[in-house]
Amino acid sequence: MRAKKFQFKVLCMTKNGKKLLIVESPTKARTITRMVGNDFNIMASMGHIRDLPKSSLGIDVNDNFKPHYINIRGKGDVINELKKEAKNASKIFLATTAKFWLHNFLLKLFCLW
Repeated sequence: MRAKKFQFKVLCMTKNGKKLLIVESPTKARTITRMVGNDFNIMASMGHIRDLPKSSLGIDVNDNFKPHYINIRGKGDVINELKKEAKNASKIFLATTAKFWLHNFLLKLFCLW
């Protein structure tokens, strides 16, 4: 089995709590939990949690094409749990595989804070 390469992005430094590592899938969260120490709290976002609206263009053409993301219906509990854990984390890491579309996933997560 070939190990996947993960890219980590550090979002912020806060209190002296555990480090928070956010991945996309629960399977990745379980796998990574076995590899890291107890100073990490590993959470899964359960897929994408934000997207561009379907009812409009979703970008502001007058403001340098700034995207307007909305929360995906049904993801409110996941978003609230991620925000709650992020408040207590000493550092927040977002981990993805090297696929291009996951960078978009990271950007949508980053926009929560």
